[in-house]
Amino acid sequence: MDWLKFVEQYGLASAGLVAVFWYVVLPLKDRHIKFLDSTEETNKSLAKTIEKQAEILEGVQTGLERMNSKIDKMEEVVEKLSVVTQHLRMP
Repeated sequence: MDWLKFVEQYGLASAGLVAVFWYVVLPLKDRHIKFLDSTEETNKSLAKTIEKQAEILEGVQTGLERMNSKIDKMEEVVEKLSVVTQHLRMP
């Protein structure tokens, strides 16, 4: 259908609405879909990063637990040594 015939048959306002739809709304829809695809990829990347951070945190926690265990053992040894030195100092 020719634009002039369309304008004659449906009016200038209708032709304006069609033009706005054709040149504004349809391109926005395509951009929106691209944006959603990009957002989906970003979310996947963030999920992988969070999983990796969780693995690292788990490793750090395991290391801290080992260190705390060694510190507890050292404290026990220091307490025993303190008792021994006190007995040695007694006349």
